[in-house]
Amino acid sequence: IRRGKLAQLMASYYYGKTVSENEAIQFFIDNGITTATSIGDYNSNRILNRSQISAFIQRYEAFVSQQKWVNLKKQWSSFFDFRLMQLIGR
Repeated sequence: IRRGKLAQLMASYYYGKTVSENEAIQFFIDNGITTATSIGDYNSNRILNRSQISAFIQRYEAFVSQQKWVNLKKQWSSFFDFRLMQLIGR
């Protein structure tokens, strides 16, 4: 599989809709899933070997796990803020 296609598949899955390869590569860059610093540096047409695919999957899973934790913290924070406001009468 090509690097660009893998990025597109993973980013599309994350967003729940089809994204372009460039959007997907930017998603990888923005979220630390790749070490590339620009779309041009990503080499989207290069074929990946198994160890490279594994590395991308591990980084993607780490990102998704972190996002779930961040979202959970936000939900709890909002809940406690709401309860605090109820308790102090605002």
